[in-house]
Amino acid sequence: MHQNPVIEYKTGDKPALTVVLMHGRTLTPDYMRALADRIGLLGIRYLLPSADGNTWYPKPFQAPIAENEPSLTAAIARYESIVANLIADGVDPLRLVVGGFSQGACLTAEYLARHPRRLGGAIVWTGGPCELFSQNGFKRGWHTIDVDIQLSLFANIVAKEAHAGAGELADRFFGCWRETDAEKRRLQLAEIAVPELAFRDPYSCTNGIDDLNAHIAAAQQHMPGVVLERQGDARSCQGLALVEWSVKGPDGNPRAKGTNVFELAKDGRIARVTGVWV
Repeated sequence: MHQNPVIEYKTGDKPALTVVLMHGRTLTPDYMRALADRIGLLGIRYLLPSADGNTWYPKPFQAPIAENEPSLTAAIARYESIVANLIADGVDPLRLVVGGFSQGACLTAEYLARHPRRLGGAIVWTGGPCELFSQNGFKRGWHTIDVDIQLSLFANIVAKEAHAGAGELADRFFGCWRETDAEKRRLQLAEIAVPELAFRDPYSCTNGIDDLNAHIAAAQQHMPGVVLERQGDARSCQGLALVEWSVKGPDGNPRAKGTNVFELAKDGRIARVTGVWV
């Protein structure tokens, strides 16, 4: 049972994370692909299994487990075969996330209960382990958690992986302010930012890489020899990164400090920077 082909969907050329998503009752892998598109991040390899008749097991998840057999056990076995094959093929378990929506979420919770192992994460969009409330009654409100909240949790898992290099990206951006050759600086900016890069701070309002490049040249004339450096780790959430910075003069003494807000494009490049001086 449930031995249908698994649909593979990649966002980007070099996926850094593999995500198995199980659809809900009467739904299809196409529905899960639409949810993946709502996340809107590159670097993900999605695997979208399909149930016989678009349903993993016949009864509600709070029903006695025996009433959902043999379909439930067959679905769990299919789940485990997909995960085990991925790991056998060399996928790092810590870069593997399992999850599902509605009945697929319940299936995921039950799968993890029967096959505990350390993975990169799990997404349970409106669901829970099978027969969880059979003795004390079904708590319906728990099952109907808002999907948008669950999407946010998933987005954080994915974005944390996709934007793990935000600190290094900020370092490269700050390094551009030290480069005195205009053409080299323009090429450096083009490697880390989108062409329409916007930059704002109390002394700046530029649009596009060429505009910022000219602005940096002017800044170097007014403040020669200063060094802009990151202070501490970057903090990121769903495409935004907060980076503390300081400016030192040619004598090494601090001249200014502040925080930059980096808005990252789907491909990981910088789309917008807003600087707040302290």
